[in-house]
Amino acid sequence: MEKLINTDKQERIKVELKQQVAQFIIYSYAFLYMYTGYDKLLNIDSFIKGNSKIPYLGQYAKLIGWGIPILEILLAILLILPFPKIKLTVLWASVVLMGVFTLYLALMLAFVEDKLCHCGGVIASMSWSTHLLFNLCWIVAGIYAIKRLKRLQI
Repeated sequence: MEKLINTDKQERIKVELKQQVAQFIIYSYAFLYMYTGYDKLLNIDSFIKGNSKIPYLGQYAKLIGWGIPILEILLAILLILPFPKIKLTVLWASVVLMGVFTLYLALMLAFVEDKLCHCGGVIASMSWSTHLLFNLCWIVAGIYAIKRLKRLQI
């Protein structure tokens, strides 16, 4: 009987730990997007100028230059608000946005000699391969958090 109680308690601890890890990932996404969005807005002229050099997308440099940091900050705010019904959707949007950034990095690595990266702060100091790996880790972490949130809502 005691072994059954201990097993049940251990299982609850595991579930709780997994939920806490998922919440940590969500808040980490919020921090990351707030940090990078804020940094891009602080350096908006440079960000727009850099975006204007991107093949095919350069004509939308101002829209991208303002849109991405505002979107990052909006996602960050929505991730920390206590609205569980929208949190899953916002987390999905965050992971998709990270996927877009990762696709951009992969395409730059594969096809472009003069690489353009306009990420903020410490992230901008990473090598391209490290940055790609960094983004892939965020995608995996985000998918893990999505799975945990789905289990909570069922």
